[in-house]
Amino acid sequence: HGTADEETSPRRCGALVGRARAEGGDIRLSFYAGATHGFDDPSRKRRRLPANAAAAEDATDRATRFFAKELADR
Repeated sequence: HGTADEETSPRRCGALVGRARAEGGDIRLSFYAGATHGFDDPSRKRRRLPANAAAAEDATDRATRFFAKELADR
């Protein structure tokens, strides 16, 4: 979640994840400093912001590793 998200509040999202965890939810949330809403949008408008480009690269790497691990035995 980008800390500069102009559409969805990072604080509210964090609170929602906290409540879900309290109920036993297995949720991980990463905050990306300075990244905006839709930081992984491949358009030049979004990617020209260095924080968005860095966040997209990290999020893609994390997702790739997550799915490789989760789907390894299938």
